Amino acid sequence: MRSAALLISVLCLAAACHDHGDHHHDGDQFICDGGEDTPTAGAAVSGDTLTVTIVDSSAAEHTTDRNTLRVSITDGAGAVTGAVFDEIRPFTAKHDHGTPVLAEWAEVGGGEYDITNINYVHRGPWELNLDITANGASDSVQFIFCIRDFGYEDGGAPDA
Repeated sequence: MRSAALLISVLCLAAACHDHGDHHHDGDQFICDGGEDTPTAGAAVSGDTLTVTIVDSSAAEHTTDRNTLRVSITDGAGAVTGAVFDEIRPFTAKHDHGTPVLAEWAEVGGGEYDITNINYVHRGPWELNLDITANGASDSVQFIFCIRDFGYEDGGAPDA
């Protein structure tokens, strides 16, 4: 009887603590690899038809607090006005989750847009996925940022 109880306990523990790909329990999933984008003026990513360029940022490195970006959107003809952000989705692939906080956006003119309330719930590499509709077409772009949390010694930095 004791053997059966021990076996059931071990199987339950193993099931509760199974491997989620890169989601290990040693803390390495919180460390960036150094190849991430920086949220600084001039950083740009392109989709099929649109390019999103950072004009300004709330910080040189985004943190686990609320973050802000001012971006410009261009297409082959120049600045895009009247774009709509269908979705602004922070996501960490290493942990396979997003954030419960909804980011907000507003057009400020001249093809520039403010994205505010960008929240990352912990340090490490995070995607910022932007789904945009402009000029009757939809496109998606993705920045990948190293999110820092200065409450930790390594702060999430690579090679810390």
